[in-house]
Amino acid sequence: MQIRLLKNFLHRTSSKYGLVFCHHNADPDALYASHVFSKLLRKLRPRLRCDIVPAEGISSLSKTLMEKVKVEFSDSPMLEKADFV
Repeated sequence: MQIRLLKNFLHRTSSKYGLVFCHHNADPDALYASHVFSKLLRKLRPRLRCDIVPAEGISSLSKTLMEKVKVEFSDSPMLEKADFV
């Protein structure tokens, strides 16, 4: 997706809270791609709160890697408050 389109979407929707989902048992690719994407969203809209949601948790390899590079994620996202998913 082009950055301009993404920025326009965030502006048009006046997004304040978004959710980025990973597949179940999120491996490092899924978890860290979601992390980088959520950072990009916050860079485009600084006041945006963006939670990463790994469906059914993260893999054991992801847990091991998170000892070195921490990723914040949510086990209980507020779906009803999300402006986008």
